[in-house]
Amino acid sequence: MKNFRLLNWVLVALTAFYFTSCTNEPLEGEFVQPDDPTAIEIGQFKAQIDGVEFLATVVNATLTPENLLVISGVIEATGETITLTAADAGVGSFDLRTGNGNVNGAEYYSPGATTNPYTSSVDLDGSGQLSLTEFNTADLTITGTFSFIGKRIQLDSNGDPVLDGNGDPNVQDVSVTPGGFN
Repeated sequence: MKNFRLLNWVLVALTAFYFTSCTNEPLEGEFVQPDDPTAIEIGQFKAQIDGVEFLATVVNATLTPENLLVISGVIEATGETITLTAADAGVGSFDLRTGNGNVNGAEYYSPGATTNPYTSSVDLDGSGQLSLTEFNTADLTITGTFSFIGKRIQLDSNGDPVLDGNGDPNVQDVSVTPGGFN
């Protein structure tokens, strides 16, 4: 019986020693959050459009000889398209408000729409920002994030503007944020 009690005390002592010898090490580094919409894998182009995920099935980036960068993501099944344009492309931030001499811009074509996109036009009070964090023409890689508020004039079935009670065109908007590509 004494051996059994002695064995119990030895087990208690070993257990206490085991738990007191543990140290808490702080976690360091960046950890991808599973629901982070800006966590982009290589080859992806995605965004949140009014809170709904947009994940392109076709991604294209073109750099013209005039250093105009055009990036687009398309969902083939629905025709949804996001197009981003930046002049004098390189690592940095770009104002996407189209107009007043600014050729930078953003467009969103809703499912099935081939005309009348939502745009980041100054004339319609649109806005947006593009940030390029990697721009390598030798390796053909580009990484960045974007967001914009796209606006468009609502059209009727004849293609004429729908007017509000004051006789002004009815403006629709869409929020495309956050977005990213790699």
